Amino acid sequence: MLYTAFDRFSNWNPQLFRELKERLTVRNVGITVAASLLGQFIVWLGFFGTLPSESSPGQTQYCLQETGQGKCLQDAAGNYLIDWVEWWQDMFFAESTIVIFISIGVGTYMLINNLNREERRGTLDFLRLTPRSTATILTGKMLGVPILLYLFLACALPFHIFSGLSAQISLGWILVFYLILIGGCCFFYSAAHLFSLLGTSGSLQAWLGGGLAIASLWLLNWSLPDGSYFIRNNISDGFSWFSPSIVFPYLVPEVFDAKVTEDLADLQWFYLPLGSNSSLFVLFALANYGVWSYWIWQSIRRRFQQPSGTWLSKAQSYGLVLCFQLFWLGFTFQNQAKLYYVFYPNLFILLLVNFILLLVLMVALSPHRQTIQDWARYEMPSRYRGSMVRRFSRWQTWLLGEKSPAPVAIAINIGMTTLLLLLWIAIVTHGKYDMDKMIAGLVVFFAALLLVSYALIVQLCLLAKTPKRSFLAAAALAGVMVVPLLVLGISGEQNSILWLFSLAPWEVLYYDVSIFTILGGLVGHFAAIATLGWMLKRQLRLAGESQTKTLLAGNSSHRN
Repeated sequence: MLYTAFDRFSNWNPQLFRELKERLTVRNVGITVAASLLGQFIVWLGFFGTLPSESSPGQTQYCLQETGQGKCLQDAAGNYLIDWVEWWQDMFFAESTIVIFISIGVGTYMLINNLNREERRGTLDFLRLTPRSTATILTGKMLGVPILLYLFLACALPFHIFSGLSAQISLGWILVFYLILIGGCCFFYSAAHLFSLLGTSGSLQAWLGGGLAIASLWLLNWSLPDGSYFIRNNISDGFSWFSPSIVFPYLVPEVFDAKVTEDLADLQWFYLPLGSNSSLFVLFALANYGVWSYWIWQSIRRRFQQPSGTWLSKAQSYGLVLCFQLFWLGFTFQNQAKLYYVFYPNLFILLLVNFILLLVLMVALSPHRQTIQDWARYEMPSRYRGSMVRRFSRWQTWLLGEKSPAPVAIAINIGMTTLLLLLWIAIVTHGKYDMDKMIAGLVVFFAALLLVSYALIVQLCLLAKTPKRSFLAAAALAGVMVVPLLVLGISGEQNSILWLFSLAPWEVLYYDVSIFTILGGLVGHFAAIATLGWMLKRQLRLAGESQTKTLLAGNSSHRN
């Protein structure tokens, strides 16, 4: 019977069985358990040292004190009176923080390092050829590669639960913390898989991925410029949902200032009371991790099976952009009284996150030279001239085709983003000053035109004959972003129209510019897009013709 269960388990997920068999040795398990117990002892010892004693009577943080005296109270036997609940609360908070950083930071490093090692050894290609699905293989790695880390955390579980119960935290909320932590680990581990599949399998990639995970956790929680916590009742609250520590104000509210719990109670998403309704809060946190993990796995499936393919299909990109807009716009609709007050901070963050998303999509959707050549040979839109059906097929291949160039699809994504932002501006500034609408609309419109130009530049660079096409595209993008800012930094007001072609088009409004300057900027943008579009069309025609000419030349020589 034991062999039968063993066989069933190994057949259910052979990759998981392989990872467990490699790591679960007596020596590894013994070292892991000892390290976990030692870590718990060090944490306990650190907090024990904060208690007052005969040798250190100055430790007054957790003792009960005489009012206005600053001295610790003692009972009749001379023992210090300790606020044990506060002591356990701080210990539980510290343990939970350490657990988040270790589970996500170390787990991310281990997964990236493991896939890189498989790539260097050449065994990753062998895995790609197995009949098992991508989800089965990578889920096996996600469960098996960090198995010693899971064992380390499991050994710390009893002490962590005991700390929480001693801090008078309900077992239900402690379990909610574990649930959200598991959701966060799934999200970061999925991102780690994608990061390793997109990288170059260098030895530094694992350190870079683990470091980025830890740095992002730090930035999301404890490094706000004014030292405050991460709930601000504006769009910046969206960042906080990517860290499991968002549940801390519910778990240990005594650790935070009263303002933090007040801000948390006012937290809303499209006016849904996430902060004041604990069930909605937990469901939203889990759904957030689920949605973004789903989109990451769409890219993982494609890159695992086709390492040189695009990260996403064009149809998937439209769905991703809509989800992205709904998520971030939802946090701008929180408190009606503050809606207009935080308009410009919200607009700036919306532009920033959308700019980053659309830059990533340019890389994710743009096929490389060989793919474009195949498309130009067999699916060139000019072949569909004629009836309405053929014209529909022509647009379909531009909008949804796997191998077609990306600028049209990216332009559609930019158009959707622009329309939603303009609609948001109209709603938020309804009944307010027209000047605000004009400035915000102008900024969004010029930013959209700038991004369309960037998309055309990226696709043109990826069509180049050089083998360093990705580097060329990155350098070209950096050039068109940085050079206008450098020129403006030197010349300033003399070239104020250049602000309309920079990453900060709103700066032009600080200068005494006429309507003709704005119109000149518009004409310049459309001229740049038309020129780049013509260059791309020409390159596509040459790519298709060159292949045809080669075939015809070959046929002619064969007949002769």
